[in-house]
Amino acid sequence: MEYGLITEDTKAVKEWAKKRSNTICGYGLDTNNPIGQKKTVNDINSGEALMNVYVSDVDVKDNLIELLDKTTTWTDLSYLERTKLMKKFAVQIKQNTDFICKIESVTRGLLPTDTKKYGASFLVEYLEYFANWSYSAKRHNIDKIIVYATDNTSLGVLGFALGPILAHGCKVVFHVEPALSVCVAFLIELSLKAGIPDGTLALFPSNGTIWTPKNLEMAYLFGDIHNEKFNQLEFYNYRQIVAVPNSKTPLVILNDSDLDSACECAVSAIWEYGGLLPWAADTILVQEDVYSEFVEKMKQKLQKIHVGNGIDTLADISYPIPSEIDKLNRMIKDARARGIDVYQPQPQTESTQFQPTLFIGMKVYNNNVIDDYKNVAPAATILAFRSPKEAVALANNSRQGFAASLWSENISLINEVTRQLQVGTIWVNSHGIIKPSVSFTTYKRDGVGYVGGSLGFYEFDDQEHCMRSQDQSEIVPKVILEAKKEQIKWGKLSKSARVDILSKWASDLEQNKSTIVIEDGVNNLIGKIYECITEYLSTNTSETIENFDLRVKRESVGVVVLSGHLHTLNIPLLLGALLEGNTVVMTSKEVEHYKSFLKFLPSGLLFSIETKPFCTGDPHVVFIGRASYACSRFTKNYINLECWKSILGRCTLSRNIWTPIGDSI
Repeated sequence: MEYGLITEDTKAVKEWAKKRSNTICGYGLDTNNPIGQKKTVNDINSGEALMNVYVSDVDVKDNLIELLDKTTTWTDLSYLERTKLMKKFAVQIKQNTDFICKIESVTRGLLPTDTKKYGASFLVEYLEYFANWSYSAKRHNIDKIIVYATDNTSLGVLGFALGPILAHGCKVVFHVEPALSVCVAFLIELSLKAGIPDGTLALFPSNGTIWTPKNLEMAYLFGDIHNEKFNQLEFYNYRQIVAVPNSKTPLVILNDSDLDSACECAVSAIWEYGGLLPWAADTILVQEDVYSEFVEKMKQKLQKIHVGNGIDTLADISYPIPSEIDKLNRMIKDARARGIDVYQPQPQTESTQFQPTLFIGMKVYNNNVIDDYKNVAPAATILAFRSPKEAVALANNSRQGFAASLWSENISLINEVTRQLQVGTIWVNSHGIIKPSVSFTTYKRDGVGYVGGSLGFYEFDDQEHCMRSQDQSEIVPKVILEAKKEQIKWGKLSKSARVDILSKWASDLEQNKSTIVIEDGVNNLIGKIYECITEYLSTNTSETIENFDLRVKRESVGVVVLSGHLHTLNIPLLLGALLEGNTVVMTSKEVEHYKSFLKFLPSGLLFSIETKPFCTGDPHVVFIGRASYACSRFTKNYINLECWKSILGRCTLSRNIWTPIGDSI
């Protein structure tokens, strides 16, 4: 039975826009006399003009940002006051969730159910979680942090930055594109109602270009960091960068899977929230003996899906934003030209605007490892594989290293496949589980740094990003390559085997201590070796979060480069890096300092270089020490490691494995 279109009432959004004179402009500017290039944000459902967003020139924005230094300093508040105000801000967002959903429906065509689940709720959860970390924030010179986001960024992931930035007592400078600016402007209003000082959250609308303010040393990036618009960041001196990937993830479906559940999950993973979530899927890998059955089930599922605009209360999925529809239409045209089977539940016409689309049997673009951000859209490619080994190879054949979803009922097979997938998060028989208390990172070059949990919080304190000298870009890579080759052998050893080797090293030092000269004494060194062994014996963790079992497995980064002014931390850093399965690169000067006892260490684990170390961007190389040059814009350089916990976090990559817990008992 057809009930007709039932729509959300969005009059309140239009009334709110009128109160703002239908204008959004940069912080410090008068909405009655805006300055800059006008970008009109229309009601995506009716086409009517909703808000004029003004993008100021760089010089104007540089002058305006200086006003932030004159506002009440958020940093000067006690941690108890910051905690209280952050929680009040979260309450304001909770109370205004329905209105936030309507803004997203009007400006980006997103369904209210999706915004509640992944937008407002994420903001609330991250604010509430990191509010409790305010007491741990260290005082530092960073007082403003810029957040770059596009109109393709999901609202909720802004919480990844908003929570830790506010907890550290820093101001948030939003540099976001016009459609997202509308919702951010409302969030800023809510922060003021909560009592957060004016200027703590500041909006400077973007027209899609990168603006690098003076005296801002840290940035959060949301989007594909390989997009040419972010290339401009390479030449600026940000000490710290956290980049959240926006590349599509795969689903791997083995032949013993619950296909109905996998189908249901696949639809959500691909089209929920307009396909804008960082973990949205675009590839479904299905074992060949259930491939035809799965494809048929997906077709049947899509035939029952109701597609509508953001105010359609009966819609299961919403139309993507216009730029994504344009990409999809291009992909469909190219796929048909190549003879690829394209399935849509209904013929796509101008009146239907968008239909959920499957590309069956072949990828439209085989070179999307190079141009992922140009060739992705809210659609899915379904491919067959013969064996789990082939599935792993297909899943890993991508630049994305954020996440993957694995479907199977075979525990042994799950364990085998999860060890080989080159991603930071794996969801078993589920998809898209993200919690603020859990740190996550990417295994490849589609993102930088940790988000969430303790490691995400301490990105502020541990990291420094250094500019490279242009004439030094090729000095070190050969050393790094040699170190990576040796690390493969060392990293394959079990942790107990590495412990045995370090124990033998300590015994050798004990026997030869009369020949060793070291500032802190040989006995102190031997004690640190055993302390390291004790601290590092159990680094994997397991806990239950809601209805999921979370296993966090730590693996070696690969190569740890130590340099400059590390003082007494050199020893625990060296030991921790080695025990976690890394090889170590040090400057010749530092190697000479420890030469008397390093000769008892197995060969092939320590490399020396003559100059300050630096290297092109590589997620499997981490720099520690002020004197090192992390020359790529996205290479990490850590400087303030003051405890074993920090050392452990920076010398390893964490892999989160989420498994649902049954409720049959």
